[in-house]
Amino acid sequence: MTRLRDLIGDDRGAVAVAVALLMPVLIGIGAFAVDVSHTRLVKNRLQSAADAAALAGVQLLGDQAAARTRAVAYAAANVPPGFGAVTAAADVDFGSFDPAERVFTPSSTDVNAIRVVARRDAERGNAAPRFLAAIFGDEAIAVGASAVAARTITTTYGPPELFDLAPEASDYNEVYAYCYNYAGTGSKSSRRTKMTLVARNITPAVAFTWPDCPKGQSLSFRLRNVRDARNDARLGKPLKGKEYNHYSDTVIEDSREVFDFAGRKILETVRCDTLAECKPKNAGGALPYGKDREPNREDRPCVPGKFMYFGWEDRPPGLGWTDQDYDDIVFVMRCPTGLSVAYGASRLVR
Repeated sequence: MTRLRDLIGDDRGAVAVAVALLMPVLIGIGAFAVDVSHTRLVKNRLQSAADAAALAGVQLLGDQAAARTRAVAYAAANVPPGFGAVTAAADVDFGSFDPAERVFTPSSTDVNAIRVVARRDAERGNAAPRFLAAIFGDEAIAVGASAVAARTITTTYGPPELFDLAPEASDYNEVYAYCYNYAGTGSKSSRRTKMTLVARNITPAVAFTWPDCPKGQSLSFRLRNVRDARNDARLGKPLKGKEYNHYSDTVIEDSREVFDFAGRKILETVRCDTLAECKPKNAGGALPYGKDREPNREDRPCVPGKFMYFGWEDRPPGLGWTDQDYDDIVFVMRCPTGLSVAYGASRLVR
């Protein structure tokens, strides 16, 4: 009996049994920790490769074939040889990035950005290995990363898609387009060049060559308003009414246009998704409608694929009677694309 009690009370070897029972759990925890760390390392390397490829490719947006080739090469150069081909030509997309909405929209024509994907997976034959997890039969996984790089657009529009100067107005109105060196020094008047008459509210229509503004300058607008002189202008008589000139002297900040006009409420701006949308709400569009109201000031940049509406009040508040409906002079501009405009700095945006 003594021996039986001794055997029952002997716990030697219990730890070994416990360890043996817990070994699969311990191995699983170790496998998880090791493989999670390794997967994170792989993803970080892929992210670096995608970032480098996007920044390299965005420099060549005007030549998409060259930009794609360059992006693929930079992705390959920024990963170890054992990673294989992480980026193929099909992993490079071009399109429009809207910094206000933080959205990238693929397009071959509305372009100011590039998106690059770097990936390891079974289809490419370069799936990321898992080490201790292979004990349980799970040998490799897919890991990927993507990056979007965009170039800041100096908003340089082409001629308007739509122009309408209210023909019933009693005032004589002219609209000029010009280039403004917003980053320069000196008086504002000295920084205005290529002043071009582009529209007036009498016939015949104006023939003009649209000003092409160099990098670092903005396309700006001037409204010349002569009170109660439209009929004189139409008949070719001297203009006797009081004359006002309003200059936008546009400044570009983070791809957004900021208009001056000496603080006067003379211009309404609205960004439209389509040309058809650039009409008043009472006509099924997106534009404000009504008199005696505050003008909308668009704070989103004009990005490829969109349109910008300009609605002018030829008699702004404080300068005589006004109905404040901001539709005396109307024009709609197509937002510039990455294939035709000057650019600012390149940056990763997503």
